[in-house]
Amino acid sequence: MRVIPPIIALLAAAFFALPALAAWENPMAPTQVLATAQPAPPPGLTATVSAPYYQITARDIGAAVAEQMELQAIAPKIEASLNAGSPAVFHSANHPVKVVIHALQIDPTSKRWQGQAYMVAAGKTESIKPVAGTFSTLIEVPTLTRQLGRHDIIEATDISMKAVPERHLRKETVTDAKALIGQSPRAIISANRPIRASEVNAPIVVKKGDTVQMTFTNAYMSIRTSGIALEDGAKGQMIRVKNEKSEKAVSGHVEAAGRVEMNAGSAL
Repeated sequence: MRVIPPIIALLAAAFFALPALAAWENPMAPTQVLATAQPAPPPGLTATVSAPYYQITARDIGAAVAEQMELQAIAPKIEASLNAGSPAVFHSANHPVKVVIHALQIDPTSKRWQGQAYMVAAGKTESIKPVAGTFSTLIEVPTLTRQLGRHDIIEATDISMKAVPERHLRKETVTDAKALIGQSPRAIISANRPIRASEVNAPIVVKKGDTVQMTFTNAYMSIRTSGIALEDGAKGQMIRVKNEKSEKAVSGHVEAAGRVEMNAGSAL
């Protein structure tokens, strides 16, 4: 029998007592060999999570109800919502599912509705939920695509139509885009909201500080002189103007760019 020298035996024992190295610590060793040398992990807890891939939400049900109302010609465009306190999610599944509304009842006076929501998959009903809520007719109104101020003139390219619930509109809300084209905001108008008729007027043709021709005309005389506009003004608006000679401030109506007609009671 061959005898292993003591020094070799000691080196071999020390080598085999070393912990196994990971693959990145010993790239020369095959990964599968190193893996078998690792100690087994301690026992632990495992769980299988099966999250649903498809959901029927309150918004889905509202859209289905609105579509049925539109098909019944309740109004050309409708927004339907569920009652406060309704769940956000009505049904979940790990397969495709759709909602179908049955037994829909509508009260046009109170703007309320109720019905049954059927959750259907592959032609089979998986659940039925009673649903109820309110609805509103949507009205197409012109809105601005960008914020505009009092020195801007509204052009056709600045306007887009937006469907807005009727309850959000006022009597003076502008519904015809043509009524806005060529007008100027009286103050800043933000984008994407309904516009009231009182928020716009004719474009500013006289600006504060402009030199203007002041005129006063009646059946007996016509007087003209120059003045300085003390306010911005659109055609037809009344503004204050200072007479350059007398330095007296008087009121008049803007007739056109650079021309203001003084009131009968104004003394030039």
